Formats: sequence, C-alpha cells, structure tokens
Amino acid sequence: MHPILAHRGRLGFYLLAWVPLLPLVAALLVLECHSWGEAFALALPPLLVYAYLCLGAWYVCRALPVQESDPLSLLVTHGLSAVLSAGLWVLLGEGWAWALTRLALFPRAAEHYSPSMLFLFGLAVPLYLVAVVLQYLLLAIEESRAAESRALALRLRTQEAEIRALKAQLDPHFLFNTLNAVAALAGSDPGAARKMAILLSEFLRRSLSLGGRMAIPLGEELAHAASYLAVERVRFGDRLEVEERVAEASRGCLVPPLVLQPLVENALYHGIKNKRN
Repeated sequence: MHPILAHRGRLGFYLLAWVPLLPLVAALLVLECHSWGEAFALALPPLLVYAYLCLGAWYVCRALPVQESDPLSLLVTHGLSAVLSAGLWVLLGEGWAWALTRLALFPRAAEHYSPSMLFLFGLAVPLYLVAVVLQYLLLAIEESRAAESRALALRLRTQEAEIRALKAQLDPHFLFNTLNAVAALAGSDPGAARKMAILLSEFLRRSLSLGGRMAIPLGEELAHAASYLAVERVRFGDRLEVEERVAEASRGCLVPPLVLQPLVENALYHGIKNKRN
C-alpha cells in the first residue's frame, strides 16, 4: 500500500500541499469564465482527483528504481505516464464542466472550460513529473528506514547468538565441576554432598527459568549469582567470602541473563581455585 495512503495524517498533509495550486488553476480558467466562483468550481474537484492520480507515480517509481534502471527507460516511462495522466485529468475536468452545465449550476461551464484545456494540460505534465521526484524521495526514505530496521534486527540476532553461545559454554562447565565435587564429598562428607546437591538443584531451576528470556532485572541476576556462590561455598567453606555492594535503584535495571556469571566464575578461578589451602 502507498505509504501516504496508509496514514491519514500523511494524506492530509499531501492534500494540503496541493491547495496553493488551486488559485493557479482557477486563474487559468477565469480568463474564459470571467467569474472566480465558476473558476474555483471548475478547478477544485479535478485538482483533488489529479492529486490522487499523481500518487500512482509511486508504483511506477518502485518498479523502476533510479539506481537499477536505464536513464532512457526512466525518461520514456515517466514521460508517457505524465502525458497519459495529464490527458486523463483534462478529460475528467471536461466531464465535470459538462456536469455543472447540465445541473444548471454554471450554464456556460463547458463552454468556458474547453479553451483552457491546452493550458491545463501544459500545467499537469510538469506537476506529475514533480510528483515523480517526490515519490523517489519518499522511496529513498522508506528504504533507509527499512535498512536501519534490518541492521538493528541483525545486531539483536547477533547478540542473541552470543548470549546462547555463552550459556552453552558456561552451564556444562559449571555442572560437570559441581557433579564431580558432589561425588568427591559423598564419601568424605555425605551431609555436605547432600547440601550441595540441593543447592545445585536450586541453581539449575533458576537457570532453566531464564532460558527463554532476553533480559532480566539486575536483582534477579544477582540472586542467580548468589545461588551459584552458595553451591561453591559448600566446596570452599570459609575460604569463600562474598561482599555485595549494589545500589538499590539499580536492581530494577534490565540486563542480559547470566551476564554476571563469567565474572563470578573468573573471580573464583583466580581468587580461590588457583591458590593452595
């Protein structure tokens, strides 16, 4: 659908842009009519019709992009379209003039209109060509917006792929290490192994709940990180100390799921796991 016809506001502004042409068309007609009232009556309806006819140039412009079309083809196609549209407009105006005559609103309207047809035709052709230029500008604007939307969608898909890849790397790594720790504690400290299994279950439940979400509040992400640290605290005991400093106002900010997970894992790896007891 034509982008101007798709929005009432755009259509209103487009029709208003044709209003200044009404006195010009009426001035051509008043030379024969000798009456401004009759001239405006003859000019207004056909001018509105021609405004809609010029919208048809959009479909021709879309079928013949400037960058991909031969200049001669553009010239011939739009030239013929301008001539045909102008001719149709003049004939419609003549029909309207005959209607005014038959209705006895302006008994000599048809007689006064006929001598002005050539001048009106000469005005209509360049008006159509101006409309063609404006349609190409409109198409360029629409294409620019579409390109921006595609670029944004591509960036979002890239970020989604990165997040999914990060999850795929983090979750199995942590799970395997934790299960090995549970197996090791099962023989030496069954109570700690049971506690660790329960905490691991809670952590996995939280992880699964984040699977289909693109963003979560920071407070929820912190709670998820705390669940991870609770599992690790069973392994490291008093060696693991956590101090949390978070502004309360920031807890509602949206962040990607598991954005803190690699930071916490790296802190544990470099702060505890590589150090001796």
